Amino acid sequence: MEIPRIIIGGTRSKVGKTMISVGLMRALVNRGYAVQPYKVGPDFIDPGFHHLATGRYSRNLDSFMLDKHAILEVFVKNFKGADIAIIEGKTGLYDSADAISEKGSVAEISKILKSPVALIANVERLNRTAAAIITGYKVFDPDVDLRGVILNRAGNPRHANRVTLAVKKLAKIEVYGVIPRVNIKMPYRHLGLIPAYEREDVIRLFDELADLIERYVNVDKIIDVAFSAPPINFYEREDENEREKTIK
Repeated sequence: MEIPRIIIGGTRSKVGKTMISVGLMRALVNRGYAVQPYKVGPDFIDPGFHHLATGRYSRNLDSFMLDKHAILEVFVKNFKGADIAIIEGKTGLYDSADAISEKGSVAEISKILKSPVALIANVERLNRTAAAIITGYKVFDPDVDLRGVILNRAGNPRHANRVTLAVKKLAKIEVYGVIPRVNIKMPYRHLGLIPAYEREDVIRLFDELADLIERYVNVDKIIDVAFSAPPINFYEREDENEREKTIK
């Protein structure tokens, strides 16, 4: 089955994954795409943002609780009627339940789904060091399809140019965009419950995020990467002992 998809991962928590993921989802919706959102892990707050941004219910992909087949089932069956899947990661790309194995990590989900990954890095006050950090993520697990990076919280244009040059030349990876420091905060509420009277304001905020992404990120490139993802072979659980079939 052909499912255009990309995972938005991060070097750690608080690097802007949710802001950038929601902005990207909304930008794609504004371009006319039907976007199916997903969230790695058991988080229930970010999927609420995904729903407001896309109009489709976000689904959790939790490899700590679910086996590979169940992950694929959740992913494939909920994609029906969509054009592209955007999967927001959690914590750091390789962070796991036990800190040794990959169990429960974004990296594990990327391998189960055979999904390309775009990595977000906070480059505030960094240049060459950003290349060292990203190189570590690139070489740590060669089976993770890390395609490119989005550099967040850059300073002035001179800083943005310098850190981009360092990452391209030294980490030898494509830079999809450099986002400056902005004073935009996600509207977190108790239990993730956003009152109905606030939702129009939240959607306007998401449109601002979409404009930010369109301005500073190569959205066309991200679409191309998502559409380059390999086909997914998924078979119904009851057919495990029969010939594997591809869901059409």
